[in-house]
Amino acid sequence: MLTLTFPLVPQLAVGLPPHWTSCTFSLVYSTARDGFSLSTLYRKVRYVQGGQLLLIRDTLGGVFGAVMSERMHCSPHFYGTGESCVFHWKPDFQVRFRCVY
Repeated sequence: MLTLTFPLVPQLAVGLPPHWTSCTFSLVYSTARDGFSLSTLYRKVRYVQGGQLLLIRDTLGGVFGAVMSERMHCSPHFYGTGESCVFHWKPDFQVRFRCVY
């Protein structure tokens, strides 16, 4: 199980937009605690203000995610700004591509 630990956050923060590096992250949704329902995920993030960081660990141990400049919600249209991006993470993480902002 991947746990978002304090040593992991600075490694991820290297590739994030500058103002994200000083953010305080809090766990809003966890499949271990909240189950595997997408509607539960949307319900849990409904009242979160500002941007969101989504981390996903797949069954092979790979970790990937997204930086979202707006609250995640169901929409038939694209939303967010140029600060939104997707990424993958490895233990020997080297920033090769930065989010475009």
